[in-house]
Amino acid sequence: MLFTSLINTMALHHNQKYPIEKEMVAERLVPTPINLWNWAFKIVQEG
Repeated sequence: MLFTSLINTMALHHNQKYPIEKEMVAERLVPTPINLWNWAFKIVQEG
């Protein structure tokens, strides 16, 4: 139980730190993993 709690706490802490580009702010992107993935995929396809 302690191990699971520790892993969950570490995952939550890690997932709060996503890099935000100024373009993301301009597009009002919420920095969730799927939104970051989709945003980066869109940039790669355009560029």
